[in-house]
This record gives sequence, C-alpha cells and structure tokens, in this order.
Amino acid sequence: VADEWTCEYQIDGLGDGKTRKAFGVDGIQALLLALTYVSTKLYTSPDYESGELVWDGGLPGDLGLPIAASVADMLRERGQ
Repeated sequence: VADEWTCEYQIDGLGDGKTRKAFGVDGIQALLLALTYVSTKLYTSPDYESGELVWDGGLPGDLGLPIAASVADMLRERGQ
C-alpha cells in the first residue's frame, strides 16, 4: 500500500535477532505497533519471568513499553 509507513525493529540478545517490520497508516502508528511487538516479546520471555529483564529506574515488572491488553491480562493472571 502506497500510504503505509514502516518501522523496523530488532531485539538483540533475545530470540533470533532478526530485523522485523511494523506497518501503520502513519509513522506514529508504525512506531507504536513496533514498540508493542517488542514489549510482547519481552514480557512473554523466560528472561522477564525470571526477573532478569528490568528497566533501569522503573517500577518492578515495568519495562517502560506500551503493552498489549492481552499481555497485560496474562501478566495480571500470573500475579506479575
């Protein structure tokens, strides 16, 4: 689609390290989707579950990223 925006993202040190793309109707949506995809990967990782992933200066359990509602629900169910 000609009017589609792309935001590339990559997570080093967790998973396969591949570069991926998030698509949106504008740059803000593409960025927000990329951040949400990254947070989903991080919040559902064994490293997060074991407490190894933290956001410097953040509250316990908060990585400082937008979080999908379904992931937030899952974390609440786990008590995280």
